[in-house]
Amino acid sequence: MTHNLSLGIYLEDIGELLPWGTPLGELYNIANPIVQKGRDVIRLYWNNHSILGGIKSQIEASFYMNRPDLLDFPNAKGTLEMVSLNFYNSEQIHARQQHQQLKDKFIRALGKPSFDGMGEAPFSDLPYTEWDLDDVLVVLKVFERFGEYCVGKIWHKPLPAWRAKTLSKSDES
Repeated sequence: MTHNLSLGIYLEDIGELLPWGTPLGELYNIANPIVQKGRDVIRLYWNNHSILGGIKSQIEASFYMNRPDLLDFPNAKGTLEMVSLNFYNSEQIHARQQHQQLKDKFIRALGKPSFDGMGEAPFSDLPYTEWDLDDVLVVLKVFERFGEYCVGKIWHKPLPAWRAKTLSKSDES
């Protein structure tokens, strides 16, 4: 199997698929995730796996419970619809350099990005890249919080209305 994102996230190194739409209870049994439970959130982590043609990543899925303010958030219905990607930085390079290296690998796996710019807002100088594919939206970006970090997200479509709206804004750029 290859990295057919329309089906889900394929963990290449172990030959396991995290299928879109899988209920939270079933995800516990796929590829032995680390489970972190909070008062209103359950997070699953699949650590140190290869995705998209050999990119090493931690795959994280967050499921918010009893949060009416997050009903339109992916995974809020208890099924896998979005994952976050936390990339390892073994070379200890700057996040912007890591973004460029990862972007090159993403392009090899996914093709030309639909949006490639500097941040989501005119005042931001942080790299931000999107691949708006038929069944998924893939995001690779640098964000700043007590330092800069390169992270990613993969959203299964259809996107929540609020996210689809921000996508169309980046399409105008």
